[in-house]
Amino acid sequence: MNMKSMKRWIASFAAIAALMPISPVFAQSDMMGEHEMGGTVQKINHQKGTFQLRTHEGVLSLHFPPAAIKDVKNGDALTVHLAFKKGASSMPMQMK
Repeated sequence: MNMKSMKRWIASFAAIAALMPISPVFAQSDMMGEHEMGGTVQKINHQKGTFQLRTHEGVLSLHFPPAAIKDVKNGDALTVHLAFKKGASSMPMQMK
């Protein structure tokens, strides 16, 4: 590969890499235990923003901003992306 071809390849690769989205969870190095779980929604409470997700590992009780789950119904199949970091947040819950 000549120098001109190599420079063109590097420029193309850099342009593609710059356009790739970065997950906020991946970008935060202090997050631990990142994984996904799928299951079926049950016992949804739209006013409180809570529901249970029955998974192959058991039942998760989850809480989201009520507006985020307004279209979710009992029986829906969902996948949730989970991670944690040590320390309690004093920030109110926000949708991203």
